[in-house]
Amino acid sequence: MTSPQDNRIFHFPPWGPGEPIESYRHRKRLAFDTWSAQRSAMLARTDSAGRPLYRVTSGGNIVRTKPITKCLKKRILTRDGNRCVECGSTKWLEIAHIEPYRVGGNNADDNLRTLCNPCHQAEGRNAVLSH
Repeated sequence: MTSPQDNRIFHFPPWGPGEPIESYRHRKRLAFDTWSAQRSAMLARTDSAGRPLYRVTSGGNIVRTKPITKCLKKRILTRDGNRCVECGSTKWLEIAHIEPYRVGGNNADDNLRTLCNPCHQAEGRNAVLSH
């Protein structure tokens, strides 16, 4: 019988001499990354309808369940004149959420805007400092 704390311990079968050690290490790292990601608090976040905002890939990465598509990105860039709406820069442009995705913001056009990377990074720092 397993205790409730067993799910906090990573278990992986020991290496056997029939498998190259590099292959074993790669499989173990991939399994650990997936195991670790599945315990992330990000996976508990849901939208207003209760649908998950994030999922774990087979490689152990956490990704958005509703990414910004290339078509949507192009539409927002065109709408904003291919410029950062904060400083007017035309370099290192990114699409940013006004209401952050991590707190339930959606990918609707009116919740997205064009920011250059420095403005986007500054916005992220300010959001962390204000909470």
